[in-house]
Amino acid sequence: MRLSPPFTKCLVVFLVCVLSFAVIYFFGSEMLFDRFIYQKSGAYGYWSENTTRLKDFGERTKDLVSLMDYLYSSPQLALRENAQTENILGATTNDTYTIFVIGDSYVFGQGIRTEQRFSNVLEKKLNTMKKTRVIVLGGPGDNFFDNYIKYLAARQRFGIPNTAGQLVNDSLSKDTKNFCAFKNLLKYLPKDNTLYLSMDSLEWPSTPMQTNLIDKGFAVFFFDDYYKKHKGDYFFNTLFKKDPFSVSKTEPHPSVLANKIFADSVFEEITTNQKWSFR
Repeated sequence: MRLSPPFTKCLVVFLVCVLSFAVIYFFGSEMLFDRFIYQKSGAYGYWSENTTRLKDFGERTKDLVSLMDYLYSSPQLALRENAQTENILGATTNDTYTIFVIGDSYVFGQGIRTEQRFSNVLEKKLNTMKKTRVIVLGGPGDNFFDNYIKYLAARQRFGIPNTAGQLVNDSLSKDTKNFCAFKNLLKYLPKDNTLYLSMDSLEWPSTPMQTNLIDKGFAVFFFDDYYKKHKGDYFFNTLFKKDPFSVSKTEPHPSVLANKIFADSVFEEITTNQKWSFR
């Protein structure tokens, strides 16, 4: 069947538009991000004219602001060395499964929108099965010691969680004083109901810090195994992208895709492993 000239022209225009859109999407989105959003937009977790305080970030920092307000109003807060640290991954009420996610700018979600963070995606997925609250305590620049203090304070502010997730992305060299301090901290860190999330594991091998945690019996959670098993599910998300796990060439924080993989893998772990008592 021969196509009429008008129809042929329309088809050609349509295909050109689709191709142009694909080129812009795959090759131009990161360039536009670096030009107009990077270090400029509060909606993507950057300090700006409209975001000069933590509370200015709204939903992104509401749990952290609540914790900070509690700390400032509670000078009697006891952060004892012998504080009990069971059940760090989550806190529960009679009808709500609660999870603490504690960390730095990776948890804060720098470079992506609030609803794209793995903690938000995870909460949404878990709520399809059971009422769940994910308390997000991510602060840009916070280190492992900051996270430990946040954990102790959060237990008093929000209650004991069902499950807790802490980041272990700090790259402490073995020959530094900080690494020695970290090793001394190990005896106080919680083991029960706690996942130590290796959020660089999609691209990088384990660090000395992670190795020490594993050797001491802590549950370090790597995401690369899950990704290898489900790689086909993310095929189109990685197509034509040199580094699909970073926001852009300029912004190395985890991309929307990486956060989706984080959420999907932790969702599978929590809902299938009886250790977390989710079901």
